[in-house]
Amino acid sequence: MPEDEAGSVLAIDLGVRRTGLARSDPGRRVAFGLSTFEVQPGRSLRARLTALHREVPFTGVVLGLPFHADGRPGVLSKRVERLGGWILARFGVPVAFLDERLTSFAAEQLRDEAGGACRDSGAHRDSGGHRNSGARRDKGLVDRLAAQVILREFLAAGCPFSSSGRPAGELTGGLTEDLAEEPTEDSRP
Repeated sequence: MPEDEAGSVLAIDLGVRRTGLARSDPGRRVAFGLSTFEVQPGRSLRARLTALHREVPFTGVVLGLPFHADGRPGVLSKRVERLGGWILARFGVPVAFLDERLTSFAAEQLRDEAGGACRDSGAHRDSGGHRNSGARRDKGLVDRLAAQVILREFLAAGCPFSSSGRPAGELTGGLTEDLAEEPTEDSRP
């Protein structure tokens, strides 16, 4: 691979119902959004990641690590860390974590700037004021854009993967616990 072609990086914004995905170009200059993964019976995020790697192998992964505004780990932090450990063990590629506190907010701003502000106009509500499927598509867009924001920040920081072979810590500081072990069946996200 030429020196300026470092290989594609995959970004993951893990959620309970949806997971935003984005991939860089091989030169690690541009972040492209991928289809948002939605949790449904019979669908596995791990199978989707394996398929993505088979289609176009990624050479590193950055995961958004959720924190509360006061710096405490968010409710999905452990699941994100376990997923990072599984990715390292399964694909043998470097894994890093990026503090994602403001990525959804930034993604919503990007969506609104691109003309998707109909969320506030009531266009995604039925006559009773309830959200309809258009709102779900809108939320999927926000998840995809959040993954792109994570990836753009990571690319701008110079793709700081750990050279130790362990998942790199969040960009705001220290390494996370050793995640190289394969998660058990009951601990899988």
